[in-house]
Amino acid sequence: MKYEEPTGEFKVFKIKYGDVPEELGDRLGAALLYLGATNQKIDAGFKMLGEKQDMMLEKQDMMLEKQEDTIEAIERGKEEIVTEIKSLREDLRSYMENKFAKIEYEIAGIKAKIGMV
Repeated sequence: MKYEEPTGEFKVFKIKYGDVPEELGDRLGAALLYLGATNQKIDAGFKMLGEKQDMMLEKQDMMLEKQEDTIEAIERGKEEIVTEIKSLREDLRSYMENKFAKIEYEIAGIKAKIGMV
């Protein structure tokens, strides 16, 4: 394109625009393709993020189930221990009562022999 100094020959002029130049159209098309590819990458990224979140939630659910199982096992174990301790105390009480009764009987016999009764 060649530019020249105005000569004053024309009082008014109007710029006429033609069709979008092919180069601009190519650039616009390339930009739209780039944006489309970028959007696809963003969509894929969000999809992958959502899948990972789903996996994390599944793992959390599994962990919670295991915790619940563990708590139930602890509760059962605690009940068994309490029952066993109560049983041992009853056994010990019975044993000690028998021993004390025997000792008291023997002491009474000793007192009778030495004349303390």
